[in-house]
Amino acid sequence: MKHIIIIILISAVFASCGNKSAEKEVEKPEKELPAGTVVELSPEQYKTLGISLVKGENKKMKGILSLNGSLNVPPQYTVSLNAPFGGFIKTLLVQEGSPVRQGQLLATVQNPEYIQLQQDYLENKSQLSYLETEYKRQEELAKEQVNSQKALQKAKADLDLNKAKLAGQKAKLQMLGIDVQKLENGEINSIVPLNSPINGYVTAVKTNLGAYIGNTDVILEMMDAQHLYAELAVYEKDLAKLQTGQKVSLTLVGEKEARRGTIHLIGRKVNEDRTLHVYCRFDKTDASLRPGMFLKGSVEVSDYEAMSVPESSVVGFNGKNYVFVANAERSFEMKEVQTGIRFDGHIEIISGITHDKQVVDKGAFQLLATLKNAGE
Repeated sequence: MKHIIIIILISAVFASCGNKSAEKEVEKPEKELPAGTVVELSPEQYKTLGISLVKGENKKMKGILSLNGSLNVPPQYTVSLNAPFGGFIKTLLVQEGSPVRQGQLLATVQNPEYIQLQQDYLENKSQLSYLETEYKRQEELAKEQVNSQKALQKAKADLDLNKAKLAGQKAKLQMLGIDVQKLENGEINSIVPLNSPINGYVTAVKTNLGAYIGNTDVILEMMDAQHLYAELAVYEKDLAKLQTGQKVSLTLVGEKEARRGTIHLIGRKVNEDRTLHVYCRFDKTDASLRPGMFLKGSVEVSDYEAMSVPESSVVGFNGKNYVFVANAERSFEMKEVQTGIRFDGHIEIISGITHDKQVVDKGAFQLLATLKNAGE
């Protein structure tokens, strides 16, 4: 029995040690290559790698600047339709995606208060003739000095007040789409039409039959598709390469053939991700385009001067670009750089190093491999 207990205790000790060893292996952090790492080479390594150095130089650059973005419509060409005085939805004649023409009937709204507005207008309209006649009568009496000036002034005030009421009521009825001419001929309606103010498409229907909508509730949303534009994002480092009037190739996701456009506006606000908006108009309208579609823009930029180094000097690691700067004899420091256009075997350096720094041309990838091995 004692032998059995000793064997169990020894097994537990080994299992505990094994678990601790496994935990240490799991918790061991993966070695990452830090930016700004210095590489020291021996004379033999330097000779074997065949290191050569260059300095950044100003060159005339030319290339294609790629931008991402989406389709949008300017605010002045998007419309939210509502009923100025609210009511119940009586009919809905369109749905999402329906094409509409300016003046087309889209929906009707019913409200008993519309009848009261029309009655008030007709009552004031009927009083107008009486008040005009009374004012003329008082004017004649005043000339003959039969009545007082006060009676003439009251008649004038009553007439002016009636005209003001009529003007306000007429404006309300016109906002509702009620034909005042037909109303004056005795045609009263509790249902008013809602017509399209633009040519375009219905993008959303926000209500249903029988629903009550207030004067601020949106019934339909529409857009004029002829004024679609491409909204592209450009990093501030590339902003100087763009200007209004430049031609742009615009390609929708999943399409091979590009559409032509022109840079119309360049935004002034820098976003949190250090980009600005560039607005491009299409040279030709296309009814198949829809707001929100993603696309890519390609702009040809040329004849601008920028500091550059050979492409072989720039190495990539973890999604960033680096060059190796010579510190001293056989000593090199890896520095992160912001790059731009690639042209004629050179790559634009936007930031990270200055002209006076010597960087590794031949051997840069071997230095990166040396650092990775050292990190491991």
